[in-house]
Amino acid sequence: MLLFAAPSRAGRLFVLWISLAAIGCGGGEEITRTHVKGTVKHNGEPLDDGRILFVPVEGETIGAPVQLTINNGVFNSQEGQMDTRGLVVGKNQVRVFSNKTTGRTITNPDGTKESEQVQFVPKKYNESSELIAEIKPETSELSFDLQF
Repeated sequence: MLLFAAPSRAGRLFVLWISLAAIGCGGGEEITRTHVKGTVKHNGEPLDDGRILFVPVEGETIGAPVQLTINNGVFNSQEGQMDTRGLVVGKNQVRVFSNKTTGRTITNPDGTKESEQVQFVPKKYNESSELIAEIKPETSELSFDLQF
C-alpha cells in the first residue's frame, strides 16, 4: 500500500511560486519593431556626428529606448555599433546629442590632457526634447532638421 504525505507548507509555497512565475512568463504585449534610416541636419547642413535616441512615449508606446550613431548626418537602425534591434513602433520622443570642441585643453583627474568638448545641441532637442516621431511598421526613413 502506497501512502502519500501531505505536502509541507514550504512545498505548497514552492508550487505556488512556480505557478505564478509561469503565468508571468507569457501573455505580455509583443513589442513590434521596424528598421529605419534617416538624416539629422543642423540648420540645413548634416550634423557631423552624434547620437540619436528614440524613447517610447510613456503610457502610449511600450518598449525600451533605442540609441543610434549619427555619422555625417546619417543614422541607420540596421547598422552601427550601438543598437540594431530596430525602433519600437508607436510614438517615440527623439533626443539628439552632439559634442563640439571648445578649443581649450582640460586636465583629467588622472593627469592626462584632452580637448574639452561640450554638448552643443540645445536641451529642447535632447534632455527636454520636443521632437516626437510616430513610428509605423512601414516607416523606413526619417529626417530631422534642428534649427538653432
